[in-house]
Order: sequence, then C-alpha cells, then structure tokens
Amino acid sequence: MISSDHLDPGAIGRVKVTVATINSNGPLSKHISIYSNDRITPVLTVEVTLNVVLSDVVLKDVAPKDMAPKGVASKGVATK
Repeated sequence: MISSDHLDPGAIGRVKVTVATINSNGPLSKHISIYSNDRITPVLTVEVTLNVVLSDVVLKDVAPKDMAPKGVASKGVATK
C-alpha cells in the first residue's frame, strides 16, 4: 500500500497498481485482489479498465529493428 502499512477501521488508503501493457492495444481490463484482515470482506476484487494506445515511437530496447513498424526507425525516432 502506498499511503500506509496499517489502516484503522473505516480509514481510507491508496494502492499503486502497475499494469504491463506490452503487446496490448485498445481496451484492457485487469482484476486486482486486495487482501486484508477484515472479517466481513477479507478479499476485495477491483476491476481496472483502461485503453492502451500505441505510441508513434518505438524504443530500440522494446522493438528490435526487424519488429519496428513502418515509418519508425529502429533507434526509436519517428521517420514520418
């Protein structure tokens, strides 16, 4: 948890989530399970929905020269 490692009953906290979007394009949904010692809801499942948009720039380490889309140089510089 980002905001605290302990929450009093009824308190609010923040959780940071990182979603791997490599090889994704368009709508994407992921389910995240949050575990606690709450007797009523020990596991809370949250759905995160996002829209992945492909970038015009492909980084050298992510896409080798033979995998770079047309119009993009292998060094990550757009060649429009």
